[in-house]
Amino acid sequence: MNRKISTTGLIATDTWFRKLGGSVFSGLSHCRLAALIAFGALLLGGCATAEKTAPKPMALASGVPSSNQKIIWRQQLPFDEVSVQALGSPLVPDRFGSDGLLVPASDSIRILDLKRGKVLNGVSLATDASLDSTHVASVGVYEYSLYVASLDGDVVALSGKDGHVQWRQALSGEVLAPPAVSDNEIVYHTGDGRLVCLDRETGRSLWVFRETPPSLTLRGTGAPLIVGNRVLAGFADGHLISLDLATGAVVWDTVVGEPKGHSVLSRMTDIDAGLLVVGDLVYASAYQGRTVAVSLSSGRIVWSRDLATYTGMSIWDDHLYVTGPEGEVWAFDRNTGEILWRQEGLMYRKLSNPVAFKDGVYVIDFQGYVHLISSQDGHLAARMKVGSESKITPLLMRVADDLLVADAEGRLWLLTTGGGR
Repeated sequence: MNRKISTTGLIATDTWFRKLGGSVFSGLSHCRLAALIAFGALLLGGCATAEKTAPKPMALASGVPSSNQKIIWRQQLPFDEVSVQALGSPLVPDRFGSDGLLVPASDSIRILDLKRGKVLNGVSLATDASLDSTHVASVGVYEYSLYVASLDGDVVALSGKDGHVQWRQALSGEVLAPPAVSDNEIVYHTGDGRLVCLDRETGRSLWVFRETPPSLTLRGTGAPLIVGNRVLAGFADGHLISLDLATGAVVWDTVVGEPKGHSVLSRMTDIDAGLLVVGDLVYASAYQGRTVAVSLSSGRIVWSRDLATYTGMSIWDDHLYVTGPEGEVWAFDRNTGEILWRQEGLMYRKLSNPVAFKDGVYVIDFQGYVHLISSQDGHLAARMKVGSESKITPLLMRVADDLLVADAEGRLWLLTTGGGR
């Protein structure tokens, strides 16, 4: 069911127990975490668990036509070697001889040819790099260099031509997000709330900025963005901060999610969903907080909605699409924040980030169904099953005019959009 809504009274409910892909907790000792879980169990009624009390996924609506999307190719990556969660960004064409996806493996950073679905020989991880797929958290790329970061906070720069180690740098905390890379700088957001800016050529530390994280946070950090001479990053305390790229000085600091309530759970306001920038507007969303459009130049909030997301957002033309915490999908006018429609037919189906194209908005659920939602009025236009049921919500990525699906078991599909080719 979809609704046309013009009111502003949206509710972001407490969905901490449905966060997937690993523990949602960070920054707690085992004793404190055990005590918190025990206390939570009492609140839920003795032996009852959050999983048992969570609402059941909504049944698939009848009458929705099957999608006529085509599978361009499918690939099974070696799950024992590859960390699907650490899949890199698509490479720049002609740099490594292929338009491809970086795939961290046990002995190399391989390249998945996105046109053919073939895994190509990649860059060998030198012995002294001391990194493997179980530890690789992210891979960045710039021209002929690869920047491989481990969960432990070690960053190694490798030559994309022969795998030679160019430099190594140890950061202060674990790395859980890809870096932002520019001509001269590379910026990492570490798990202890630091932004660390390194010289891209030498690995030398240029500056460090820290925003002290709260005692309880979601498992993850928001990826930083470099826009011109600014670095943008969202933090676990709900602050969106713009820094000068050259010096690390704060240009502006805007509160997106303000802690509310008395419990540590209700006060979680992490900004983990990816930031989006179009023109002078930055779009950000805080867990249990709100979704905002902020002026890039001044930090002023242009519009705000009481809606939270931790999966992500997508933009096409003048529409901003957001997957809500309960599995609802929203469409906003990205300039004014006006609510255009709300799709409620996929509630509690653990939806992925939305990916918008000209023909509509795509999401995938925990059962492996890819849903196409009309961008005009929000109705469910089509669906297609590609994967199997998974505890971890699959990943969606845009690849030119096609849609890449990756699940937690290393299976990949490249699908057409727009009703097929």
